[in-house]
Amino acid sequence: MPALSSTMTEGKIVEWLKKPGDKVERGESVLVVESDK
Repeated sequence: MPALSSTMTEGKIVEWLKKPGDKVERGESVLVVESDK
């Protein structure tokens, strides 16, 4: 997972917004990440 900030060391996926097989458009979110900040 790419860092969401320069100090981010960990991230946790807390929610998937898409299911397997769902269509995803460019720029569309597919998950929600919780970070240490």
